[in-house]
Amino acid sequence: FGQPLHAFDADKIRSGRIEVKKLEAGTAFITLDDKSRNLHAEDLMICDAEGGLCLAGVFGGKNSGVTDDTKNIFLESACFSGIGIRKTSFRHGLRTDAALRFEKGTDPGLCERVLLRAVQLITEIAGGEVIGNPTDLYPGKKDKTEITLTWQYLKKLSGKNYHPEAVRTILQSLG
Repeated sequence: FGQPLHAFDADKIRSGRIEVKKLEAGTAFITLDDKSRNLHAEDLMICDAEGGLCLAGVFGGKNSGVTDDTKNIFLESACFSGIGIRKTSFRHGLRTDAALRFEKGTDPGLCERVLLRAVQLITEIAGGEVIGNPTDLYPGKKDKTEITLTWQYLKKLSGKNYHPEAVRTILQSLG
């Protein structure tokens, strides 16, 4: 789907609750690569009751990361502002796949679908058990954008003639 996900060790989330916010400039934060980074006032963070867990949309924190000993995970699927993610990513020298995806823009309408698919794969392949239901905090749902595609434009764009049923099947499978 091209939608970044982040897995947290659920047992390391103090208070059992997370919050998205900005922390005070200069706050030290240790990332998954064991480096201490001083936060900027504009860095968006995923936090628990005691502090930062993750540089939102960029890189996870050392104290919330999944390890071989992890038994329970909290899976996050989010949509972040590309501009803010880009600034944080460059500021900390963390050019991650997730940051690049958010910079280019992700579809907020896919967050829940991607999360449910990841959960399905975890249960089917890894034998995971789902506890609780997904929570969607997106403030403004958008209607799906409808795109008109003409055969002439498809041929011009691709340089090839496609059978109408093949095109229909591909587009339907993409939703």
